[in-house]
Amino acid sequence: MTGVTDPRSTRLGRAVLAGGAVLLVLGLLKGGVWLELLGALLLGARLSASLLDPGRGQPLAVTLDQPRRVTVGDEFVAEVVVANVGSRRLPSATIAIVSPGLSDVLVGLPSLAPGVRVQVEVRRRAVHRGLVDHHEVEVVTADWFAMVQRRRADPLAQPVTIVHPPLVAADWSSRAAGMGAYSADRADRAGLDVLAVREWQVGDQLRHVHWRSTARHGQVMVAARAEPGDERLCLLVASASGERLTDDFVGRVAAGGVSELRGGRGVSLFAVQPGLPPLDHARPADVLDWCAQLSAPSLPSEAELATIAERVPPGQEIRLVCDVAPPPGWWSAASSALARRRLTLR
Repeated sequence: MTGVTDPRSTRLGRAVLAGGAVLLVLGLLKGGVWLELLGALLLGARLSASLLDPGRGQPLAVTLDQPRRVTVGDEFVAEVVVANVGSRRLPSATIAIVSPGLSDVLVGLPSLAPGVRVQVEVRRRAVHRGLVDHHEVEVVTADWFAMVQRRRADPLAQPVTIVHPPLVAADWSSRAAGMGAYSADRADRAGLDVLAVREWQVGDQLRHVHWRSTARHGQVMVAARAEPGDERLCLLVASASGERLTDDFVGRVAAGGVSELRGGRGVSLFAVQPGLPPLDHARPADVLDWCAQLSAPSLPSEAELATIAERVPPGQEIRLVCDVAPPPGWWSAASSALARRRLTLR
């Protein structure tokens, strides 16, 4: 590990240093040989602790194993693996791991002989959504008498952990399974491929009943079938305030997209944010991963709207999902720009 700091005295080390100095001065003033010897011994022990500091080198290799995907609020078990790759035995050490979006980790290790490898399980909590692609690791070692500490800090490269937003019911989506009131306006879908089967809800039509599943389950079941053409839900996510979108707000976007997909409807997601490409032909896991990366996407310019329109079939509706109402001037210009491409902004 790099980033090694100079050794620092612990409370015990400072007490020994102060006590040795006081005894040595008293011995010199009063002619007490034993006081001088005791003071010299304490100062010598403190000096030896600095010279024999075992944390001077780079003896520890630290790795972290944790799930690839978690959701805000989840608690999970992570495994910290530490190996003494040096040539000498180490006293006890403390390891702190700080990861953005996750709770911190603090691990105490016993003395490690050369070549020894230990595994420690710790509990972590997902705090904020996002991509956890780096970790800061700080190792604190001390001499055998715990009088001197040395801190070493270094980034830890590990596989990315994606923290998904919590799913929050979206009041603008169709229905959880893409039917209900939404299905009343749909053409008859008999004969099309069945994508999902669920229990009957108020608003479902008789022609949507899946009779084989109804007989098997003993209750009325309806089928979500593939839609003809390329009708899909197109979401344009933006932060008109310029602030980072809250987890609850993004959770509504994610829940709406996932519910539409499970109901058999296609979903396309757009956001003007560096490093976040549009998402087409998504799966539920793709929607969650995409939403985890949302930060503060800006309102698109007319040129950016034209780029988005190229990915949407004519006649479709693009729904703007924004944290606050956009300026009227932007809304008017954006609606006109999309209307010229036979698209509706809602």
